[in-house]
Amino acid sequence: MAEQEEIRKKNRSDKTEEKPRTKTSRVWEHFTLDALKRRVTCKICKNHLAWHGSTTSLSEHLRRKHVGADAAEEEHRSQVSRHLEEPARKKQATMDNYMGNKTLTPQQFIPLTNSILNMLVKDMRPLSMVEDAGFQLMLKIILD
Repeated sequence: MAEQEEIRKKNRSDKTEEKPRTKTSRVWEHFTLDALKRRVTCKICKNHLAWHGSTTSLSEHLRRKHVGADAAEEEHRSQVSRHLEEPARKKQATMDNYMGNKTLTPQQFIPLTNSILNMLVKDMRPLSMVEDAGFQLMLKIILD
């Protein structure tokens, strides 16, 4: 039992001797860390904040209390979020893309469009199905 307690103490002391990670976030330009007290101090307003090993609360402090203090970081974050929210979209093909040189009268075109829409809805198929190679081949055969 005493042996296990010694091992635990040794493990704890090994962990406290580990070197802290390198501060790579730009928010550290605006804060100083007191690791023993587990808090940071804002260099701008001298406020003390609790530090839990993450820079999230520090970024939020800068964003809310010191608007523009880390403008480069905010610009980078907004560019990344815009890129993630708006993936490159390809333009959806229209019936004209499948028709080739053949022209349909409205009396022919409307029933064909309605039957395709009816098939998609009844069979609960995604609208993107019309872009699949098999569907395009089928239309080509029908329209030729």
